[in-house]
Amino acid sequence: MNELNAEIEARSRAFAHEIADLVRKHALALLQQTLADAIGAKPAAATAGAAAPAARKPRAKKAAASSVPAAHVRRSTEELAKITEDLVAQITSRPGSRMETLRDALDVPTHLLAGPITKLLAAGRIRKDGEKRATRYYPA
Repeated sequence: MNELNAEIEARSRAFAHEIADLVRKHALALLQQTLADAIGAKPAAATAGAAAPAARKPRAKKAAASSVPAAHVRRSTEELAKITEDLVAQITSRPGSRMETLRDALDVPTHLLAGPITKLLAAGRIRKDGEKRATRYYPA
């Protein structure tokens, strides 16, 4: 029985070494290809016996900076005042509204309501009950 265990262990160790060598060769070939792509050169000859990695598709060119919308656009004072008053009117007409309800009623993305809600809470014009998605807003 000890001979069988020793033989199994030896073969397992040999198999693990073969797998590690195969992974190492493939990683080296992939690294060479990536570096060659980065500098625009042809890759070095692949290690003997290692399969060459599949050709990569060229990446699409990024759009010009002028055609990409700005990540953050400031809202005018008038727009903020309108959203704020619309929020107060909505909360007054439907006490206990959640942010999703307010968002749908005003047709304004949630992230654009966060600032006016915070200011209304700080000014004491509305109050809230609950936390996170369970937060409900009431007139003060």
